[in-house]
Amino acid sequence: MKKALFSILFLVTILCNGFAQDYATLVKQGDKIYEEKDYEKSVQIFEQAFKLAKPKPTDLYSAACSATLGKQTDKAFDFLNQAIDAGFSNFGRLKSHKDLEALHQDRRWKEILLKIEKKEAEELAKLKYPKITQLLDSMSVNDQAVRNKNTDLRKKGVKQESPEMRSVIQEMKLVDSLNMIVIKKLFKQYGFLGFEEVGKKGSHNFWLIIQHSDQDPKFQEDVLQEMKKHIERKNADGTDYAYLIDRVNVNTGKLQM
Repeated sequence: MKKALFSILFLVTILCNGFAQDYATLVKQGDKIYEEKDYEKSVQIFEQAFKLAKPKPTDLYSAACSATLGKQTDKAFDFLNQAIDAGFSNFGRLKSHKDLEALHQDRRWKEILLKIEKKEAEELAKLKYPKITQLLDSMSVNDQAVRNKNTDLRKKGVKQESPEMRSVIQEMKLVDSLNMIVIKKLFKQYGFLGFEEVGKKGSHNFWLIIQHSDQDPKFQEDVLQEMKKHIERKNADGTDYAYLIDRVNVNTGKLQM
């Protein structure tokens, strides 16, 4: 009897792991096909993934972007509502994301904005430094906006040495320089800002600005050492930490891990 029970539990474990792996694989495929601009197929793949496991807020948001660009407006709003219910609360990203511009004229867009504003306010109320969280969100929006410009030009085949591309690169360097000035002051005053201080999204945004502070590798290394302490007490994201390790290694002439 025990042997049979063990066999059943073992089989269930394999099946669960298989489903989780399939979900991740399908989400990656959905993102890839989205990049290839086959939006209808991308939505189909996201929907397949969401049947296998509980969807992550960011994956639901990605599906909403695909649905919007694929002119599947009803599905786009459905995905956005699900994303917010699941925990997505990045008001700045939602409001400024070009992929969602086609939804702005729909009456449901205002409802979405109100819903995410309320969600963000609820999340901020739980945090130690809500105003800093909002500041980090704003910095992240600027960081990503200029990088999206760069990506869009590369997709269009614009050459690196072209005046248009050089202008965007200069703009990116300026944004990074200004963000680095602010992030250094925050780090000096508060140390590493983890989940307890600014929430998961805020901590990720803090890391993102550090990750792009390539003008000062020593500063990145100092943050990395401090971040390690927060990783040990589960107050920071392990994936972000791994990326910063590689960034520091590359910027200091070492091999990536």
